[in-house]
Amino acid sequence: MRKNKGLRFIAIFVLTMVIAFGGIVPGTYLVAEANHFTESQMYPLHFLNIYERTVTYNLAPGTVLVMYPGNNRTVYTYWAAEGLLENNTVKTIVMAGVGSSSLGTAAFAKQVANELGEPVAGIVTGWGDSTIWYYGTQGYYVGRPNNIDGTYYTNAASYKLYDLYRAGAHPYRVVGHSKGSLDIANALFRLNNEGRSSLYNETTFISFGIGVNRPTGLANYRGYLGTEDSLGELNTTSYTDLTRVNGAEHHTNPLVAKYLPVTSNRLAR
Repeated sequence: MRKNKGLRFIAIFVLTMVIAFGGIVPGTYLVAEANHFTESQMYPLHFLNIYERTVTYNLAPGTVLVMYPGNNRTVYTYWAAEGLLENNTVKTIVMAGVGSSSLGTAAFAKQVANELGEPVAGIVTGWGDSTIWYYGTQGYYVGRPNNIDGTYYTNAASYKLYDLYRAGAHPYRVVGHSKGSLDIANALFRLNNEGRSSLYNETTFISFGIGVNRPTGLANYRGYLGTEDSLGELNTTSYTDLTRVNGAEHHTNPLVAKYLPVTSNRLAR
């Protein structure tokens, strides 16, 4: 049964890529560098200027970056970015899903920053298409079962979020897309299981493209899943507080048809 579900996951993922992105609108990085094709369709990489793309290129999973709204040259990475979270200057953290590298993380953070009108941090979750199968199978065979059970699995991005909370970060929001939401919940479950739930009691958890289980003690939780999102449907572990978005698929890139809108209303605390 689990083998059949795994084959179904792979089939749906491939079909999602072909169907959703087979008729890409010109100007959406159709001739993107091969390793960044998936994230160039999932997230609005066109929001990043050349400077931002250069600074956030090829950062390892678990690396923190901070993006500012609008077209500017203000980007923080590594320890400088972590410091902005630990002193609570930056109050929102995002994690992107499978197929993203640091560029997808930067684009998703920029998308949220533009909606909120304030700087937003991102924690890198992967290396792009070169690790899409590794993180995809980890999400289905490891992330989902652990999320259902409320137990922790080893993951660089999850550990970084866990570590940031312990270092003094008290984000108002954590925002995930797809497997990024599983990785966020993973960190929160570890804190909860260690008796540290008070560290996230001011946090609102917002999930796009999937519904996930989460520990008690959060300030709030909301999830958004498109009615045409087969991939998100397959990976969803909880339908509680999950809003279905009519006609939307899995991606948040507004240049690709049937995108899942990331709006200020949906990001509200």
